[in-house]
Amino acid sequence: MEDLKSKLTHLTNAVGKEYHLKLELEWLEHFPASMVNKESNAFVHRAAEENNYTIKERKIPFKFGEDFGWFSKTYKTAMFGIGAGLSTPALHNADYDFPDEIIQTGFSMFKSIILNILQEK
Repeated sequence: MEDLKSKLTHLTNAVGKEYHLKLELEWLEHFPASMVNKESNAFVHRAAEENNYTIKERKIPFKFGEDFGWFSKTYKTAMFGIGAGLSTPALHNADYDFPDEIIQTGFSMFKSIILNILQEK
């Protein structure tokens, strides 16, 4: 991403210089905050417990932007992460490569959440 930003900055500066334009660049990644619904969060906790997964609640929000916030403006939501280990680059980093070995964990969580929601109806 930094390489792309650098190329775009160089290109816009070149065009600005050629046409005697003054320009200012500002990089924004705007996403609304992801709001956790208590009812939805209870389904996540229940699924983790049913699958004997450890729950670690973050004390501070993630530092990256997440489009999930748009969903939480309209729907009841809860967001959870599946730990990939300390040696795995952080999610949304350029060098992140999804570790396939955690697919089963995600599948088990979503299966439990879906079944529990259906039981409530």
